[in-house]
Amino acid sequence: SSVFFQVLLLPFYFQTFSYVTDKVQENAFNLWYLVFAPDKPFDFEIFARISYKIWGYLAFAIFAIPALFPLFKKINPKQVLTVLAFFLLASFLLLTRMHERYLAFLLPFPLLLSFNSRIFLWIYFGISAVHLLNLYNGFFQPNISIFNFLVGNLIIVKLMVILLFGILFYFGFKIFKYVNA
Repeated sequence: SSVFFQVLLLPFYFQTFSYVTDKVQENAFNLWYLVFAPDKPFDFEIFARISYKIWGYLAFAIFAIPALFPLFKKINPKQVLTVLAFFLLASFLLLTRMHERYLAFLLPFPLLLSFNSRIFLWIYFGISAVHLLNLYNGFFQPNISIFNFLVGNLIIVKLMVILLFGILFYFGFKIFKYVNA
């Protein structure tokens, strides 16, 4: 059976990774969902003479570059974890071609930060809840009526995206606060 898997099924399995979308988002609750939902334009479409993909890179750079400056002044473990969390959340929220599963990489950081601050535990719960609903939005399995209601309500989903942006700004605030502490 192992030979069967390796010879016949493994190539098919790896082909599934080769699909790359050119939409601004693929079921990700992020900026592009906030702006365009329920539509999904292509990321090469133009707005103000610039493609959405480039707009995503520019927005990410505007958020990410200032977050690096405090690391040149004073470095401590909490600040490094917060900067990493900030970068992961900013990339999920601002870059195009995001899938719902990419938010999972963020989850360990607020959990680790929660050992020193209870607010990060609440942030972890908030991100986890949004991530769970975002994953559910992609598959709708199993059929859970309250989840169907939450992800089917555009206003609620947009409020979840706004919550994630609030968390992003909180991370940014903490990065600069660690420098002055």
